[in-house]
Amino acid sequence: MHTQINPVGNMNLLSQAEVDQLQHSVSSALYTLYRNCSLAVLNAGSNTDDAEEIYQKYL
Repeated sequence: MHTQINPVGNMNLLSQAEVDQLQHSVSSALYTLYRNCSLAVLNAGSNTDDAEEIYQKYL
């Protein structure tokens, strides 16, 4: 599955440094926050809140 998410609102105001950090470090705190927020949006309306199950669905 290939999913593309485009930011709207405050997230479209990321600095170039923040974008670079997201692109180059999957272990960064910023990436983790962005991933968790994205998964929360993708999971809206779902009957599960198991983070690992949701994450595996969108790998």
